[in-house]
Amino acid sequence: MPPAQRSAESEKLRTGVDYVLISWYPDQCQGENPNWTNVYNQLATIFPQARLGFGEIGTANPQNGSAYETNEINTYYPLAKNITLPAQYIGGYFWWYYAEEMVPATTALFSVLNNAIK
Repeated sequence: MPPAQRSAESEKLRTGVDYVLISWYPDQCQGENPNWTNVYNQLATIFPQARLGFGEIGTANPQNGSAYETNEINTYYPLAKNITLPAQYIGGYFWWYYAEEMVPATTALFSVLNNAIK
């Protein structure tokens, strides 16, 4: 919608949002492969004052350190190192089943996560 057609209330909200976080469960979106550079650049345009990132990320059900989960961690946690993202990008990446799958810190999946964030 062109700016002239937006209500003052919606503009106040759009320009006043502090955070815009995406919840992403790739196993729930099979066949989808978003271009994260485009997604976050569009969000930065829509919400110019907001910090951007992932809220929740993970699988629909715990998989106890499966190869799929390992791949997801290795794909998404170092994302900002591998593609160009807007300055407002903060990361986030709150693994949904963290308590179940990464505690205690001696679990294999915690080791994968620890290596991915280095």
